Amino acid sequence: MNECGVLCPSMDDPERNRNRSGAMWSVPTVGAILANPRYTGREVWNRRQATDRTGRSTVAGECVVSKAVTHPALVSEADFVAAQQVRAERASADGARRRYLLRGLLRCGHCGRRMDSHWVHERAGYRCRHGQRSTTSRPANAPDNLYVREDVMLRGLAARITLDDGDATGTTSPDGPIEFLRANAMVIEVYSTTRWALTARG
Repeated sequence: MNECGVLCPSMDDPERNRNRSGAMWSVPTVGAILANPRYTGREVWNRRQATDRTGRSTVAGECVVSKAVTHPALVSEADFVAAQQVRAERASADGARRRYLLRGLLRCGHCGRRMDSHWVHERAGYRCRHGQRSTTSRPANAPDNLYVREDVMLRGLAARITLDDGDATGTTSPDGPIEFLRANAMVIEVYSTTRWALTARG
């Protein structure tokens, strides 16, 4: 939509979207549209929390969606249902909160950017897309995305870092090597899963 010149809400109707800024479509904006049943052409009530006269939040009732179509649809019902299924499946199977132990400690050795936390196949990992965004097409000459698994990096880090007493750091817990990195203001400069180096945080 950005490349085709389709105006985003803040540009098309700024008076109704004063809380939004920017001249491009973003992933959160599209996500909000796909999560709102009103865009399927039906009227919706009680979707958001209400506020009383003092501005305090009150508990809203159950969301009600009209059976009849009341206005032109922007999203088909099939696409709306599919989007809700994807959102529901994003939660961990056991409901546990996802943890990224190396968050902020990995830097791409190719472009110098901090690697993003990325959950794939029920495990933590990190990736760098070299500045590529989800709102634009990938340039033809862009380098391949860099992706590394957290557990693989922790094993390699534990084998490389040695404590003063001669024991390998992190053989039983990842806390040892992570504390070492933070205490010494260091990061891991990553070129691939098997090629990386410890360097000063810059």
